Amino acid sequence: MHTDTFIKIFHEALEKPPVLPAYVPAEIFLGRLYHITKETENAFLTILSGGVVEAGELYSFTLRPMPCGILLYTQSGGGVLRIGRKDYRLAPQSLLYLNCSALSSHWKLETADPVWKYNVFFMEGEPLDAYDRLNPPHRNRC
Repeated sequence: MHTDTFIKIFHEALEKPPVLPAYVPAEIFLGRLYHITKETENAFLTILSGGVVEAGELYSFTLRPMPCGILLYTQSGGGVLRIGRKDYRLAPQSLLYLNCSALSSHWKLETADPVWKYNVFFMEGEPLDAYDRLNPPHRNRC
């Protein structure tokens, strides 16, 4: 997926405008955008964007399903992932993998602490379905 297409999909997936300070763009959630080259377009997984995000103020994102997956590692502070009526606390040292294309409705990610530092990577590729199959239905899933 081309970077411009990914940014457009991200904006279209926003269920409502994110809660952010006026000077912070919505793309803060994406981290660094990676430009796909011929050498990487057929890779096992394609990293669309990623990096370290440090949220110094409370903010939230409500998104519709997107054709990609997210890998999010909380370094310090914390956040909350809400899918439907269920909340999942993203505590320090926690790792979240979420296949956004497998969701049936919108989801929300918001800060739970005044400062939340996390690494986030948005990725795409056929292997995402294989990763979902590694997590059998009897385990706790989000």
